[in-house]
Formats: sequence, structure tokens, C-alpha cells
Amino acid sequence: MSKLTAGKKKRIKRKLCDEKPTIWIGKSGASQELLKEIGQQSEREEIVKVKILKSALADVEAKRIASKVLNKRYHP
Repeated sequence: MSKLTAGKKKRIKRKLCDEKPTIWIGKSGASQELLKEIGQQSEREEIVKVKILKSALADVEAKRIASKVLNKRYHP
């Protein structure tokens, strides 16, 4: 996986600012079904936008949820 430069991050943010999330992570966290759905969407789409709801952050911080999603995606 290549490192994103600041310019690439800016372009991605600009492109996605008007897009609605296709995945919402709620109080049940990043379940196996949710990870499977993210995998399926990423095969179909170039980019998958994920929204982590406040209810998911009761016990875990956002970085842990994101790293769990990425680790499952790239290391099944």
C-alpha cells in the first residue's frame, strides 16, 4: 500500500466532500458482516466512504476502528 501525499489527500477530500457515506459504523462496531460489505464495495467502487457514528466511539477510538477495517481489508 503506497503512502498518500498531502496533495493526494487534499484531492481525495475535495472529491468526496459532497458524497454521502456508503457504510456507517454504529454501536455494534466493525462486525464481520460489515467488514465483508466493505470488501465487496471496495471491489466494485474505487473509493468507499465510511462514517463512524458517535455511538461506535463509546468504548473504542476512531483510529482503532479504522485500523481494524484496514487490517481486515488488506490482510484477510
